Amino acid sequence: MASKGVSSPTDAPDKQKIIIGEHPGKLPIQLIRSPSFKLPVPEKSAKYCRFMIPDSFCIDDVLTIVKRCLEVDNTTALLLFVDGNSYTSETSMKELYDKYKSDDDDILYITYATATECAKN
Repeated sequence: MASKGVSSPTDAPDKQKIIIGEHPGKLPIQLIRSPSFKLPVPEKSAKYCRFMIPDSFCIDDVLTIVKRCLEVDNTTALLLFVDGNSYTSETSMKELYDKYKSDDDDILYITYATATECAKN
């Protein structure tokens, strides 16, 4: 049992569900860098990769956020993967969230990679 004011690891999913409940119309996502991602990642982006996004967003809106956080220019082709699959730019994040959110913490995990990395695999 955690003492008052100190969180235990088992408290995290409960706290996450409270945060989600406090933000109706928003979806929690976490960005995960592909192990083969070769571009430099700004230090601030490496630390802060969880977001609450509007449930009206599509995958292309999230791609814009990723590019901004990574300070990548528009000529760099990035791909996003949910549960190992890529989706069209118009795919609804609400749809993906409802289908693929983690049962443990209700977060949708999204992996990003460059298109050149994916072409090599």
